[in-house]
Amino acid sequence: MIFSCKKLKDIHIPNFLLNGETLPRVSQYKYLGHIITEDLCDNDDISRQYNRIYAQGNALIRKFYMCTESVECTKSYCTSLYTCQLWCCYRAESMRKLCVAYNSVFRFLCNEPRNCSASYMFVSRGLPICKMLIRKNVYSF
Repeated sequence: MIFSCKKLKDIHIPNFLLNGETLPRVSQYKYLGHIITEDLCDNDDISRQYNRIYAQGNALIRKFYMCTESVECTKSYCTSLYTCQLWCCYRAESMRKLCVAYNSVFRFLCNEPRNCSASYMFVSRGLPICKMLIRKNVYSF
């Protein structure tokens, strides 16, 4: 596969052959779990991450709906933001959606009302808020 950068779109890139077959050109490629796009932005990877948070959160809600507090499950399943250390170019909307997903899943797990403060909800249980979790992962990378 050939990955071309949008910044170099005016340059003609020749076809590359491997064993007599032309390598296809792609606009995005997933490498080691991280989505790389031709505009070199991380919006698609952040989208992959918040979809994963919703999927894992819904699985936790179905399995542990009888539990009173499922903080340990949340720590295990919803706080691992894989490859967030590599995010450097993204829209603010993508990061906002990620934080909303993180907060919503935890609200459902703890049966908190929608108007409950997210910061208080996390701090009272000893969990990091979304941006703090990302900052911690970036600085410990």
